[in-house]
Amino acid sequence: AADAVNVLAEAARQNPVDASLASALGSALAAAGMPRDAFAAFSRAFSLRPDSADAARLAAVAASEAGEVGDAGRLFEEALRLDVTLARTWVDVGSHLKRLAVTNAAGTAEPGDARAEPGDARGRRRGRGSRFSGSGGGTRTVASNGSLRLGALAAFAHAAEASSFDD
Repeated sequence: AADAVNVLAEAARQNPVDASLASALGSALAAAGMPRDAFAAFSRAFSLRPDSADAARLAAVAASEAGEVGDAGRLFEEALRLDVTLARTWVDVGSHLKRLAVTNAAGTAEPGDARAEPGDARGRRRGRGSRFSGSGGGTRTVASNGSLRLGALAAFAHAAEASSFDD
């Protein structure tokens, strides 16, 4: 994995506007257990392809795995704004909310209100709370494990109904 990271990092440095290379680097970094670096690479790929729901989804997953809950929520909302029918995004939202519930149960959750509202995929302005982030606007309260689990179930159910499950 380290060799792949090195080769892809060098290629990405030589081709800074290649979103595919940035995404491949993100995948290699994630496989190498470097979630923060993977998040940076996937974020770069999304910045190069801001109309790609899948690029936003990959950045959101990496943010979630890196513990960047606010960024994950914002990016999941952006992915759903771009394509609300992408089932993989809903599966990843469910996994993210489940991860938040587990973190919350362990007493290490970030303060905030995290919930899934699959019927409303409209994004919120930057700097405000996200439905999927664990940071709720002006109020800072920890979401209950029950609401996080229900949100995860709602996202998983929405994924089952979504029309595309593309590779």
